Amino acid sequence: MRFKATLANAAQLSKVVHHFARLADACLVHLTPQSLTVAIAVHETQALAELAKHELFFDYRIESRAPNNRISFFVKLDNLARALKSCVAQSERTQLKLTKKMGGAPTLTFEILLAASHAQLLHDVPLRIVQADEEMHAYAEPTYDPAQFSLSVVLPYAELRGMRNVIERMKVFAEYIELVVKDDASLHGVDS
Repeated sequence: MRFKATLANAAQLSKVVHHFARLADACLVHLTPQSLTVAIAVHETQALAELAKHELFFDYRIESRAPNNRISFFVKLDNLARALKSCVAQSERTQLKLTKKMGGAPTLTFEILLAASHAQLLHDVPLRIVQADEEMHAYAEPTYDPAQFSLSVVLPYAELRGMRNVIERMKVFAEYIELVVKDDASLHGVDS
């Protein structure tokens, strides 16, 4: 398997990794010819973010014998966040590669060309390649029964910040909170 890409939007990927790092220590990453998917599964919590390759990368090459030309691996989020922080802060160009280091350990190598000095900085992020479908099952995108009512909520960033403040203040009361969304059409003057 081979993967090589030039990172176009390190800030967006860094934000996703930063938010996931608040929920878990490690994540599963799927690389496919169309997208990059980051998934976590901790206790009852499951989160998944899928980003199109054209939003994150300029040059993007992937080769794998796995189904759908997919490469999947587990990576520690703090290691990935540190490498991405260097890309966002000071890079002119960043290239990502799957490599093997001494002993055959797989790594995701960030080759960062520094803007100010034209020096090259290397970050090797250790990872564990996953090929067994059983191991990835808990990290699959949740499926919804189309016969049942499903809801998708998209909030502007300002409202997310407000919700986060409320949740942070409620931490002193309990370890878990339950978020309930009610839609009462009569409150909005909308006929169902």
